[in-house]
Amino acid sequence: MPSVSLHPDPPTAAAEVRARLRNLPGDYELTWERNGRVIDGMHAEVLPKGQVARGDLLTVRVRFEDGEVQAGARVANSPPEILAINFVEPRIHRGVDIVLEPVAFDADGDPVSFRYRWWLNGEEVPGRNNERLPGDLFQKGDRIAVQVIPLDALGDGVPFTGREFTIPPGPPQFVTQPPQSFQSRSYRYEARAEDPDGEPVHYSLAEAPEGMTMDADSGLVRWNLEDAPAGEHRIRIRAVDTEGLEAFQEFTLTLAPAEQPG
Repeated sequence: MPSVSLHPDPPTAAAEVRARLRNLPGDYELTWERNGRVIDGMHAEVLPKGQVARGDLLTVRVRFEDGEVQAGARVANSPPEILAINFVEPRIHRGVDIVLEPVAFDADGDPVSFRYRWWLNGEEVPGRNNERLPGDLFQKGDRIAVQVIPLDALGDGVPFTGREFTIPPGPPQFVTQPPQSFQSRSYRYEARAEDPDGEPVHYSLAEAPEGMTMDADSGLVRWNLEDAPAGEHRIRIRAVDTEGLEAFQEFTLTLAPAEQPG
């Protein structure tokens, strides 16, 4: 006996719909209808996606010499789908929050929200169901995994599970600012940088005027100004940890001409 059925059933706006034909004798004519109206130009067994919307009644009719068969179904909700997941801050290390920014699509035009699950070294992190994993929860070498579930008002979409990644070491960061004024004929600045992983930090002068020195362990900068020329002097100091990661701090000191006796 001739028959026709829809696949998928129920159909959605997000996917093409196929008419599955069985036992049809000879030639036939196929038409698709949306809410009782023929969809112009659609006579193939596959109806492209985007031709119907949620709530529509979709019908396929197949006419042949001795009769007609049909199948119909109400178009169901199209669950949202995730197209991409971006990191708001791509340079992640201890102390930097991991913040995700998903990009999603909903074929019905519905607003999309997200639910999250985080794993740290294979163990699910309790109570973390939003897009942020605080930077103080992990450290160098930890393994992070996350699952993002898109959802609209009518249900969940397919979860997106990212590939597990390892937290890299982080570079040191300067936590002091150089003084811009000084009263005596010598300059002193105790520079200090902190490493997010607690690694030792060593210092050096990457660019400095003649006579300026810096202690590699303490970060103390000294400069005797007695014979320093007037004008602007550019200083660039470097902090490096045991991983070889580095940070730089740049500043300029302006020396006024020495007062002439007289």
